[in-house]
Amino acid sequence: MVIKDIPALQLANSPFANHPLLNRHLETLTSLEIGAFVRAAKFDNYEAEALAVVRELTNAAHRALSTGKISAAPFIEFALRKVDTFTIEELIRMLAKTSLVRRQAILFCLETGMHPRQAITLTWKQVRDMHFSDLANDIVDAMPRHIRLPYVFWEVLESGTVAPLFALVETAEDISGTDWNNLTLLYSNMVLIDSSADKDDLIEEVIDVYSKTL
Repeated sequence: MVIKDIPALQLANSPFANHPLLNRHLETLTSLEIGAFVRAAKFDNYEAEALAVVRELTNAAHRALSTGKISAAPFIEFALRKVDTFTIEELIRMLAKTSLVRRQAILFCLETGMHPRQAITLTWKQVRDMHFSDLANDIVDAMPRHIRLPYVFWEVLESGTVAPLFALVETAEDISGTDWNNLTLLYSNMVLIDSSADKDDLIEEVIDVYSKTL
């Protein structure tokens, strides 16, 4: 199974779009190689993005192993060595502590590797030129458009004023009890047992699809 052919990996606009790792066969990767890949990305300030790739590779390996498409995936040890773990249920409970739009924006950031400070100024025009995972696309599709604001993520304040999601990273850290960098690591380390079922759980519990016009 060649890595670049894995459907869940959408790296066209990623810093790893031309990485030689994409031409490797999934079953030949080792934990040492994956560790080196993440360390190199961290040096270039792309650690979150690299860990998101590792998460997708791990999920793909679990699915391929369970269906017999591959017989081994040594690199999975890289993910298993991590001490901190995170489950879908814990993620849903954490996100439920904040408002609908903030939980959607936080999940979008975790899924895409985008920092919350970037996400709060993300516009519809920018989104048209970007490629995301299916889950991230579902989140974007659920966002209502405001007649005046260009931002994808926005909220109505108690005063009735419409505004971007100020202090989104602080919200994420408050509801998770950890800092943003560690939260992205927890999310990246989360292994989906059944990606379709887990995605359905997230859509049901976190992503309310409602009218896109106000």
